[in-house]
Amino acid sequence: MKAKLLDTKTVTTNHYTIDYGNDVFCDIETQNDKITTFDFRNGDDLKLMIVKNIDEVLKYHWSKHREVLKTKNIRSLKTLENFKDFDQLFYIGGSFDGEVKDRFGYYRASLIKLTDIFFSIYCNVKRKSDAETLKEKLEKLDIIKSVKHTSIPYYNGGGDTLTADMIISDELYNKIREHHDYKSEEFYFELLNTYIDDLRIPEYPIENDDEECYCTC
Repeated sequence: MKAKLLDTKTVTTNHYTIDYGNDVFCDIETQNDKITTFDFRNGDDLKLMIVKNIDEVLKYHWSKHREVLKTKNIRSLKTLENFKDFDQLFYIGGSFDGEVKDRFGYYRASLIKLTDIFFSIYCNVKRKSDAETLKEKLEKLDIIKSVKHTSIPYYNGGGDTLTADMIISDELYNKIREHHDYKSEEFYFELLNTYIDDLRIPEYPIENDDEECYCTC
């Protein structure tokens, strides 16, 4: 059986760029005069998106940002041409780099999760007594939203340590971000170390202690 061509349809694709005159641009693709995609960016080609609830987004760890953000779907070229809500434009890095930036490239600080690995390796918290001591110090800080005891898995040496959630100011985040990668443990450590001088528990042998020693002596 020979196939027959029943119908043909012509699709006209056009690409536009809107220059808003404030270092913000919008690249648009249309097909038959209907918008198929539109992408905001700044002059450094930082990809931006409309985020209507940025303060709510920043309460969450980066892994949840795209789940909780509220955006706006624009259907007409006229609406894009008249767009004025530039303060709602943000870079949301998500799983790519975990970052949030405003349209000027200024970092916005969101919830940071400090894991058991962070506290056991970088802060040397491996005993219940040390965990309790540091927990009391952390709970006095406004930047700490929750701190909990947890156990180190036996295959990582065993012992007791902590986990915590932390939110800091944008100013402090940007200052330290200049010198460290966002996801590095050194970055987290320097953040906390600006508030607690004796953050790292010293390594020392334990004598006459009922608790098992998990430190590196």
